[in-house]
Amino acid sequence: MEQAKLVFTGKPVPDSLMDQQQSFQAENATLEADSAFQSWLQNTGKTQERARLLVFGPSHFMYWYGLVSLKPLTPGAGLLAYELPAARIAQRVQAGNLAAFDRPLSQTIPDFLHALAQQGVAVYQNLGDSPTPYLLETLDLDKQKLTQSLYLGVSH
Repeated sequence: MEQAKLVFTGKPVPDSLMDQQQSFQAENATLEADSAFQSWLQNTGKTQERARLLVFGPSHFMYWYGLVSLKPLTPGAGLLAYELPAARIAQRVQAGNLAAFDRPLSQTIPDFLHALAQQGVAVYQNLGDSPTPYLLETLDLDKQKLTQSLYLGVSH
């Protein structure tokens, strides 16, 4: 499947801040409780959307929490933008709510990658070795729909 170029706007968090359960639950909760973040969501008109992005390196990764859009959003206080290339992706859609983003990555990532492998999708053993080392998850709170996307290669 082809994915258009996207812009992720949110808060980046280094993997060293992952908790003992291998999640970013505290980081997510802190941002959700931040009135500036909530005000920014209101200003974007995307109060019922959330996204998280994992950008993998060879031995570490960066976690992002915020929103994804086709066009750049004006970042709120403390938020940054990260551009994702147009790419081929593999995707899985399932039911989900905000708690889905608090589950341990040690469960959610292998589960997703295993499901893709069963569909015949070739996946890097170390996602940081990929030229497109991105795993994007978007959440539609109105529809209670979680979409997981693994970037497979840049579109030309």
